[in-house]
Amino acid sequence: MKNILLTSTALVAFAGAAFADSNGVSFAGSATLGYNEDSDDGALGDNDGFYWDANVAVTLSQELDNGIMASVTFNFDAADTNAADGTAGADGSVLEAGDYLLTLSSDTASLYFGQTTFAAETYWASAGDMEADGFSEADGETVLRGDVMMAGITASLSYAVADANDVLATDSVNQLSLAAT
Repeated sequence: MKNILLTSTALVAFAGAAFADSNGVSFAGSATLGYNEDSDDGALGDNDGFYWDANVAVTLSQELDNGIMASVTFNFDAADTNAADGTAGADGSVLEAGDYLLTLSSDTASLYFGQTTFAAETYWASAGDMEADGFSEADGETVLRGDVMMAGITASLSYAVADANDVLATDSVNQLSLAAT
């Protein structure tokens, strides 16, 4: 009886998600289950023994009356455990917030706030093997970026508001970036 109850509950949950998707809400996710034998050479990384994780991503979007599209994307780890060391998530919790991005966009301009790329990184195209030259990449910083498209030119300006540890950049210009194509 418990199996039938769980299955019907899952069907109701997915039916609700499908209904919500038509109203500007979408869900996505991934899950991993694996096993590695203990290795002395460290080639297997941090995952020794059984390990698993599950991630849920949510996107909310709505077109406003003035034609501007507002959206929010965020994800969280529903499970993240390595059985060999007994940890659950980075801080010991089961649910851990991940990336987020707030966006306002129109046909000619966009404004991004959260986990997004810097302006120069957005339009960077390497010539040959220049990509290995240590280009500055966004790696967890909270970024404010504005893009504008006009007369065949696309320009972007960005600034790192906070570092990967959510420490606000208050005393210096941090990763100010300008790009145009």
